[in-house]
Amino acid sequence: MNIICNYPLKFQPLLRRYLWGGRRLETMLGKSLDEGDDYAESWELVDHGADQSVVLNGPAAGLTLEQLVAEHDNDLFGRHAGQTQFPLLFKFLDCNRTLSVQVHPNDAQGANLDPPA
Repeated sequence: MNIICNYPLKFQPLLRRYLWGGRRLETMLGKSLDEGDDYAESWELVDHGADQSVVLNGPAAGLTLEQLVAEHDNDLFGRHAGQTQFPLLFKFLDCNRTLSVQVHPNDAQGANLDPPA
């Protein structure tokens, strides 16, 4: 039975707090935040190890994105089935302070970096 394609899936966002965050996730996006002024990221859709989006509605409610990929990859990916992880991370940032520049190497560049000890 296809439990994921008959309705739009809604997921519980994961909130991340860092010193450069603020409160605009609440004021601009309507997110419900606890006290504090360091809400930096709202991960809307994530399948990354222990960081998992959880379905909020319908027959799939309570399932993680990791479980959906494992159990329903044909329904999610169609001709691209066979994925072991959802390939995208969607998030909103509140960059209330200046961030450092971060450069992430691609696989070929990473292979040329210092090997692990």
